Amino acid sequence: ELASRWLRGPIVAITGTKGKSTTTTLVGRMLEAAGRRVMVGGNIGYPVSAQVETSTADTVHVIEASSFQLEATDTFRPWIAALLNFSPDHLDRHPGEAAYAAAKTRIFANQQAQDWAVVNSDSDQAVRMSQQTRARVVRYGIDHPERADVHADRGFVWQRTSEGDVP
Repeated sequence: ELASRWLRGPIVAITGTKGKSTTTTLVGRMLEAAGRRVMVGGNIGYPVSAQVETSTADTVHVIEASSFQLEATDTFRPWIAALLNFSPDHLDRHPGEAAYAAAKTRIFANQQAQDWAVVNSDSDQAVRMSQQTRARVVRYGIDHPERADVHADRGFVWQRTSEGDVP
């Protein structure tokens, strides 16, 4: 929360019950391969506070955000916030499933209309959790392609557009 206020570049924040570290690492490597200046951290790698000094306007900060970190956020605003999935977890820390869900949902709390929320359409709970965001929502999935804006089928990744699905 505190360190994110001094980052100069855009934030891509990733949360979910499972897959956060793998996805955060993969997104960071994809952005680097595309020629972007990237710093990966948060719940993995470097703490966000260690990124402030070298942050520039063109640095993309890819941040793994845990429920423990998100529950105390007030101004944290990712340009892109991804919710990979949701299932009850960390109930030794959170008083119940609703509190855990509320902490994860904080990833969307400060997003605006020009931001993006990326949500797993195969997770009913994740879809419900994203309904309060003001950001543009992109749903991805495999199990229910009819509910996804981006899905995999017949050896391709497809994007649903007003003209139909495009590989």
